[in-house]
Amino acid sequence: MTSRPPKAVHLLYGNQPYLIEQRARQLVDAVLGPGERDFTYHRFDAEEMLRQAPADVLAANIDALQVAIQSLPLLGDRYLVRLDHVERVRPPSRAAQNLQKRLAELELHAVSWEGVQAWILPEHLLAGEEGGERTHAQRWIAEVSARAEGGSAIALADGWEDARFLMAGGEARRAMGIKPFLRAVLKGSFTFADEEGEGRSAPPAAGAARLHELLARTVERPPPGCHVLLTATAAREGDLSRALVNEVKRYGAIEKFVTYDDYVPLDWVLQEGRARGLNLAPDAAELLVRMLGNDHGRLAQELEKLSLLFPSGSAVGAEMLMGALHAGHHGSLFLINDKLCARDLSGALDVLEQFLEQRPHEYPALIGVLARHFRQLCQVHAYSRQGTSDADLATRLKVHPFIAKRLAGQASRFSPRELERIVQALAMLDRTTRLHAHVAAVLFRDLVVAVCRGDYQQRAPHFAIGQL
Repeated sequence: MTSRPPKAVHLLYGNQPYLIEQRARQLVDAVLGPGERDFTYHRFDAEEMLRQAPADVLAANIDALQVAIQSLPLLGDRYLVRLDHVERVRPPSRAAQNLQKRLAELELHAVSWEGVQAWILPEHLLAGEEGGERTHAQRWIAEVSARAEGGSAIALADGWEDARFLMAGGEARRAMGIKPFLRAVLKGSFTFADEEGEGRSAPPAAGAARLHELLARTVERPPPGCHVLLTATAAREGDLSRALVNEVKRYGAIEKFVTYDDYVPLDWVLQEGRARGLNLAPDAAELLVRMLGNDHGRLAQELEKLSLLFPSGSAVGAEMLMGALHAGHHGSLFLINDKLCARDLSGALDVLEQFLEQRPHEYPALIGVLARHFRQLCQVHAYSRQGTSDADLATRLKVHPFIAKRLAGQASRFSPRELERIVQALAMLDRTTRLHAHVAAVLFRDLVVAVCRGDYQQRAPHFAIGQL
């Protein structure tokens, strides 16, 4: 165990789950040290906790987290509670906050009505009538939360069925229950959580707000011996609750694991390869990144496979890697470039269908990979017209010479005008799929067919959405 354990609260976020998990394990080891952790380590998932569920199940999930945070184990003076997918935890909506404020300001007076106690607004008291006990409408409210469909939901506290309220209409007053009373005096869109269709499945936002409040309190004052580890899948700090992030910055520590599209983790691949007994050459490492992308989890998975294929300490170059690389479905996003450049229609469609089946909503990622590749092919033609030598091409493209040689070979199969039209088609496809996502799969198939058949040699791209 380290002599100086991490801060009591730690937030790890980014778009690299593998790196987040690596760092999380380091923090857990630093806090708890070696040995059994049955009573000192608790792990929860906010996405699972807040999944649409009956109100009692949702409450029980959050109660379990609260108990884990507040319960010091019998053995040991340190314990750690981990909560994943914190990006799902959001503060109450502004509409819910405004409704809560209005309820807090809604003052009521007790009066006698036909022998029973009733409650009335001060402005509805009769001339000379003095109200008795004073209270606020919050007395009958258990929770105010945002609804997923919009507006707010009011959950009533126990005893609301017996409460009576008076409303004045001209010189007459009439009694009513709390629901018609609140509908009459409150402004804004809201519903009641126990009504038809609301009580059976609590709005996720209600639980998220309660969970947010619990985390904010814990971050500010964690119980003695308690360490809180929060993880989130988010590419930007702005994707997380600003209030929660500010609290962690004030009392704990934040680490970011974000990889951008143009990042090439060559040093990391070489280091991870050595850790697995692989002596990768730089061109092999760059080829691996090009085939799989820069997702560290996918790269680690492929390095693990390669370590089983090659004897420990083997020198692995790009040519050896090409014959052994098994990208699987993770690599299909990058393998489609090779299929398209070979004008292999059957192979390109196979890769596309596999991608659409396994990652059906990641159209921007696919467009990004294709656009970057075909822009590089355009650059190859441009540098060739400038008289750039093969040796300088790799420097101009900022890639390894092995990769530059492959790009030059692929570019030779297309004319500059055809490549420009393909890049233009990808830009149009990006815009069109954002507006008409339901036809994205059809448009991608049409693009693959057009590239492989050489249609863009003769015509400019065109997407007739109205005919689909």
